[in-house]
Amino acid sequence: MAGLGHWCGSLAVGRASALSAFLPSMRVAANDGSPPNSVVGSQRSEMLKAAHFNQVCSRTGSSVVHARNAFFSNVGFATIELGWRQSPRTLQAPNQEARVSSADHGNFELENVTLQRGITLPRAKVAYKTYGRLAEDKSNVILYPTSYGAQHHDTEWLIGPGRVLDPTEWFIVIPNMFGNGLSSSPSNLTAPFGSDRYPTFTHWDNVHAQRRMLEAEFGIERLAMIYGWSMGAQQALHWGAIFPDQVDRICAVCGSARTSVHNKVFLEGVRATLTGDPNWRGDHFAAHPVRGLRAMGRVYAGWAMSQAFYREKLYEQVGFSSLEDFLVRSWEANFLRRDAHDLLASLETWMLSDISDNEIYEGDLPAALRAITARTIVMPSRTDLYFTPEDSGIETAMMPNAEFRPIESIWGHRAGNPVLNPDDEATLRQAVSDLLAG
Repeated sequence: MAGLGHWCGSLAVGRASALSAFLPSMRVAANDGSPPNSVVGSQRSEMLKAAHFNQVCSRTGSSVVHARNAFFSNVGFATIELGWRQSPRTLQAPNQEARVSSADHGNFELENVTLQRGITLPRAKVAYKTYGRLAEDKSNVILYPTSYGAQHHDTEWLIGPGRVLDPTEWFIVIPNMFGNGLSSSPSNLTAPFGSDRYPTFTHWDNVHAQRRMLEAEFGIERLAMIYGWSMGAQQALHWGAIFPDQVDRICAVCGSARTSVHNKVFLEGVRATLTGDPNWRGDHFAAHPVRGLRAMGRVYAGWAMSQAFYREKLYEQVGFSSLEDFLVRSWEANFLRRDAHDLLASLETWMLSDISDNEIYEGDLPAALRAITARTIVMPSRTDLYFTPEDSGIETAMMPNAEFRPIESIWGHRAGNPVLNPDDEATLRQAVSDLLAG
């Protein structure tokens, strides 16, 4: 979610004429509706960002606008909004459905869906987007689930000719996770559910709904690979354990089979920070919790990136003028654009993630891990504070056909979503190539 200000200069390099039509409408998300602050970076930095932007355009063959989104909106730093302004009076949460056109993706409708925790939704939906062409024998399918707070447009930067997932060879499907604002979520559920009353979603619910969507929409019964980062990796491992005969390969990046106790402590801190907002009413927010979301962003920033990332001031290398600039235009802006109830629902899904917590394995994690027969590469970041390499190593050792391949990076958890980080992207691309070649 990269900030704007100084970025405009980068965008203009080599793309001035094409960008002129939309530059005036670009804004950094801000709760007070004020214009973005300008940041002056080095000429070299600007040229590097422009070159990367041009590279995205050429690799994907996409329009300038799409490439802009791939470069800016999806980097996991600050966010750019197009034409959206938040009223300082009403402080209403942004309408995710309005901001992401339904024409951008498909919606698979489900009726009378009984969730793992016992609640039945009369109607539910899985929002999804596809890339590439499905082979006649349906042998080229890659599933790419979303991560915490992300929607498909936030992670699709990784898809393109020569990128980690290549749509010229593979049919790639991004299913949006329950709770992310596009698939069934607190922000879009109909009565008797809503922001003040919504069910618990688990990854068991996600993967079963995804399986139904793939079969009903495309006749897909087997996956060549599941690629997932963070909560996407959690879903990938759930797939491998729950449907072992339907998954050939898994690339699990910066995730886990079971959320660790230490990870839960982090999540409890995030939840306490967000619900400490004065608009919290015990079961819902009375208004968009600006104070809580800003605080949440700052807590998140300390965990998502490594100590070395901050020691080396890498945020300056990607265009931020100071640490405070990074925290405000990156992390605060990222969470301010989200629906707080959706964030809480997805946090609960993360908290409960456990491939053995179901009727098949009844809490026996080693048995669930042994059941994953897909050829698997487990890729923690060496400096990830959420999903540590130590935890990943323990889980990998119990999987019969898995390789432990850590990402040697100081980017922390973000090594698994490496926009602006070509070395870590190359590591991911090599792992996927190795898996698919086997």
